[in-house]
Order: sequence, then structure tokens, then C-alpha cells
Amino acid sequence: MEDTYDVIIVGAGAAGLTAAYELTKNKPECKIIVLEARDRIGGRLLSVSLNVKNGGKENFDLGGQWVCSSQKNIGKLIETFKLETYDQYTKGSKLMELSLGEVTSHTDQISSIGFFSSIEMFLALKKIDNMCKEVPLTSPEKSPHAKQWDGTTVETFKNETLWTNNAKRAFDVAVSNIFGLSSSQISLLYFLHYCNSAGGIAKLIDAENGGAQATKVKGGLHQVCCLLKDAIGEEKVLLGHAITKIYQDDNIVRITTSNGKSFESKYCILAIPPKLVGKIEFTPELPYERRILMRQIVMGCYTKFLATYETSFWRESGLSGQLTRFTDNKESVISSPVSLVMDAVTKENNAALVGFFTGFGASHWASKSDDEKKLAVIETLKSFFGSKAGKPLDFAIKDWCQDEWSGGCPVGIMTPGGITQFGDVLRKPCKRIHWAGTEMGSVWRGYVDGAVESGIRTAQEIAKKL
Repeated sequence: MEDTYDVIIVGAGAAGLTAAYELTKNKPECKIIVLEARDRIGGRLLSVSLNVKNGGKENFDLGGQWVCSSQKNIGKLIETFKLETYDQYTKGSKLMELSLGEVTSHTDQISSIGFFSSIEMFLALKKIDNMCKEVPLTSPEKSPHAKQWDGTTVETFKNETLWTNNAKRAFDVAVSNIFGLSSSQISLLYFLHYCNSAGGIAKLIDAENGGAQATKVKGGLHQVCCLLKDAIGEEKVLLGHAITKIYQDDNIVRITTSNGKSFESKYCILAIPPKLVGKIEFTPELPYERRILMRQIVMGCYTKFLATYETSFWRESGLSGQLTRFTDNKESVISSPVSLVMDAVTKENNAALVGFFTGFGASHWASKSDDEKKLAVIETLKSFFGSKAGKPLDFAIKDWCQDEWSGGCPVGIMTPGGITQFGDVLRKPCKRIHWAGTEMGSVWRGYVDGAVESGIRTAQEIAKKL
């Protein structure tokens, strides 16, 4: 006999827990359950406790970390739960290596790539902002240039727009850091839609002026998921329940999990990465257009690391803690896959650096052990920030490419042709199944804010039907 509910929510990440929270808050009589495959909540948000100075410990985000003022959905939750935010540290010189051994240092990241290259980059960013305004947020396939742009890769756009080697490599670094993929893998239409959902490309790359990396949450962003779980009731979240089968008809949805349990409901919200939907057996099958479109979504590839220290020695040397490296070919990643490093000093003034392997570098190093990755990270930090970087108090690393229940990170990306063939149907319900997740966000797609927005939307969709 199945356990019966009004709504079953699959996935206890930010999207799924937000949907559960909204339904609990606005329809308290609604009987819900959240099923999560992992042994933890949070999805692509993950907290880790690390040693810090004076023998203390503090939580750090090993998954999603940053927010900004224009991210209204996550901002409202942060305000509701009375969490404190603080600015990302950006003062001092930033380091960049676009060619092996050629390191530049400048307070203005764009100017550091050279006079002509910086002019090219400035004009390219302006062009992207103008183009993305022509891509409707809710219907990107209705853009007047949809067919042309969806049949073009971001790589083609780059080569048609930029001429100098430094500008091209700086552009590749930006794309890899944002998406976890190379420019050649991404539809230009999808890229422009993604930029528009954030309010322009500057919002994605400029932490100093209110961009995506502008602000952090004291104690970590993962707290939001913990507080959402507490608000809806811990007993309503079941861990270790991976979904194997979903049956639906005109009246019910029946879900079977890997541990042999069955659950029945009126409606279901699938709040999982699109790549994982293929692991589930659906009866009847999902619509053809959705099945094909999901095959054209490629997950980005990220590895994230954290290193804590006694002091913020880079600040003492006049550095911001930011390092950007080109890692989009084999030559650049042989010795080190580190693409991005940033200051991660906490509100409690505990010193740390955070960094990433992204795109090609992350996938090229995915088969190596964590010890090998750690050694490469430490050697990289030493070479750019000095010998003190070689003596961390603690260290953590997470290869999101290898995470079974994420399938990659930070987001699923549309390859060329997908949007114009089928439209952006990811948010379209399939009878009694509704869809949430950052990939389904209509604003700040690919970020926690987009995940929260999608959770709110699906809760509202179902609330109208109950």
C-alpha cells in the first residue's frame, strides 16, 4: 500500500525545498513529502566544516556560495531567515595568466589583458548586452534572430567578434568560469538568454559592481536549505530515496524508489538536474520533445576547493586573492587545472582561499585522485601567492563532475539547435509532473536564485490545481 500525499517533491536542493516551503506556507492543509536520493539535503549547495586559526572550526560552502542584490528570490529567503550577508573582498591587485608563465597584475581585470585586447573585450561585452535584450526571457525561441543564433556556437561568435589572442583567451576564461564548459559547446541563443536572465553579462562577471559574486552569507549559503527543511518539518524530508519509476494517469502519480518503497500523490514536482531525469523509468513516456531536448543538455564541469590559513597573507601583500588562468587546452592544464581563485575570508575574519577547476581543466583532471588534485592546487597557490600558501590549516575539495546526483555543475547548458527545434519547454508541465531546478529558472538561470524562483513557480502552479 502506497503512502498517499497531495504533492510529492523529488529533490531536496534549493528548488525542491523552496517548493515544499511555499506549499506549506500558503496551503498548510496540503500533505507533502520530499524525497531525496542523497544522504543529505542541499543538492548543489554543500557545507563543510574546516579548521581555522586559534584551533577553531567554521563552515564553508563547497557548493553554491555567492548571491547579489539583484537576486530577489534568494534575497527574500535570506531576509526571512534573518541571515547576515557581507561583501566579497575585491581590493588589491588581481593576477591573470592567459599564457603559461606570462602573469599580469592589475586592479582592473579587463585592462590587464592589454590596450587593444581590452578595447575589443569592452566592445564585445557591449555587443552581447545589446543582443541579449532581443531574447525574450519566457520564450527565447521567439527572438527575431533565434534560428541564426541557435545554429551558432559561442565559439563562432567569439572568433567573429574578437581578433587578438588575449581577448579570445580572456573570453574563454569567462565562459568556462560561468558555465563549466568551453565556448564551442554552447548555443549562442542559450548563452544570450542566460545573460539576459541575469540582467546582462556584466552581472555574471563583475563582482565589484553588484555582480553574481558580490555577496556571501555569514555561515554559508547552505544554511538556507537547512532552514527551509526546519520550516517545512524534518519529518517531511526523506533521505536515501532515489527515484526509479514514475507512473501517472489522469488521477494520480505513483513513485517507486530504489529501496522498494512506493508513494502516491495528486501531483509531483521533479526538482532534479535534467541529466538525472534519464535515470527514471516513466509510464507513460515523457513527451518526445522533452526527451529529445534533455539529450541536448550538457552539464558543466566544476571542481571546487577551499584552503584555510592562519592569516590573509595575500592581503598583506596588496593582492585581492583573485587569480584567473586560461585552462582551455592540454598545455595549460598539464601542471595545474586551477582556473579561478578568490578570497574566501569569512565574516569572522578566518583566512581562506576558494578556487575552481572549470570546463576543460576540470574534465581533464576528473580521473585523478583528490590527493593529486590537492597537490596541484597547493603548488599553484604557492607559485602565485608565495610560500605561505603552501601551509594551509585545512583543505577540502569536491569534484562535482563525479557527483552521482548532480551529474556536473554548475548548470545544464543547451547545445545548438535545441531551443529553436522544441522551444524552451523545460518548464512546461507533463500532465501531473511539474519541473523545478535552476535550469528551469526564468531569472538568474544557473544560480541559486533561479532555483528558488523555479520552486516558487511550481508551488504556485500546483496550488491553483489543488
